[in-house]
Amino acid sequence: MVFGTTRALDALDVQVAPGVTGLVGANGSGKTTFLSIVLGLRPPTAGDVEVLGLDPHHDGPELRSLVGYGPERHVLPEDMPASDFVKHLAEVRGMPRAEARGRASDALWLVGLGEERFRPLGT
Repeated sequence: MVFGTTRALDALDVQVAPGVTGLVGANGSGKTTFLSIVLGLRPPTAGDVEVLGLDPHHDGPELRSLVGYGPERHVLPEDMPASDFVKHLAEVRGMPRAEARGRASDALWLVGLGEERFRPLGT
C-alpha cells in the first residue's frame, strides 16, 4: 500500500488462523490500513488478498457480512445525517444502495427517530 511517497505494508505476507479475534500493534504500524484492505474498504496498490476464500476488493459486501470489525474508537461523523449513517451501515453489510436508503428511514422511524433522520449526528 502506498500513500504519496510513503510505502506502507510493504511485502506483507499474513496467514491468520481460525479463531483469531484481535490485532495489536504500535501506533502507525499499519493496523487500520491492513484491516481496511482485508475488509475491502480500500483496494491494495499491489498484490493479492484473500479472506475466507473471497477477494475483499471484489467481494467486499459478502465478506463484510461474514466478518466482524470493532474499531478502537467509535468515531461518528458529526456532520453526517443519521439516515446517511444508517444507510451506510446497511450497505457495509451488503444491502443494495436503493434498499438501504428505504430501510434506513424505516429503522429510524421504528426507534422513534424518524423526525430526526436528517439531523447531523453531532446535534
